[in-house]
Amino acid sequence: MSVQVRLTPKDCVVHLLKELSILLKGLNLIVKNHGIVTLYFDKSNFLKNISILNKHTPLSFKGFMDGWACHFPERVQNSFQINYLLLNLVKNKRIILRLNLKEHVTGLVFADSLSQLFKGADWVEREMWDMFGIFFYGHPDLRRILTDYGFEGFPLRKDFPVNWVFSNYDLIINKGGLVYQPIEVVTGISFF
Repeated sequence: MSVQVRLTPKDCVVHLLKELSILLKGLNLIVKNHGIVTLYFDKSNFLKNISILNKHTPLSFKGFMDGWACHFPERVQNSFQINYLLLNLVKNKRIILRLNLKEHVTGLVFADSLSQLFKGADWVEREMWDMFGIFFYGHPDLRRILTDYGFEGFPLRKDFPVNWVFSNYDLIINKGGLVYQPIEVVTGISFF
């Protein structure tokens, strides 16, 4: 007669954390919050570690759910952060991967693309490029997705100027043509 041992969700998370700390290199910090594990990585081993999380059978984080970026101008170093939310479809476990990045002297931020491992990362990384200026090495089609082709700058950065010209199609004022109106928004966050 065989005995089956059922692990509680808490035991599964503890087991997962032990397994991750052995397998992954460049792992800086592990945080568990409301059952979701968050891993902080070095930039040097980021792509290799995500490949392990994707292909290692007990882990199997094959579902790409979301990706987003954050800008923290108050940080002297690593003022940008990329976050990816992955899903293990078999165990219904989610994991957040975080990578802190610093701004290059060119004003851009550089990271490796996940679009080779996860096809869903393609559009998310294009959005991060368009809004934050994060350049992804190895991305197949990195171009603007939300702003106009001639747009200059990256609007979700905290240091983006909030006074610009707004183009509006107006039937009354310009008899069906474009009207350019200056916009000025006053905030306490932006610095010029």
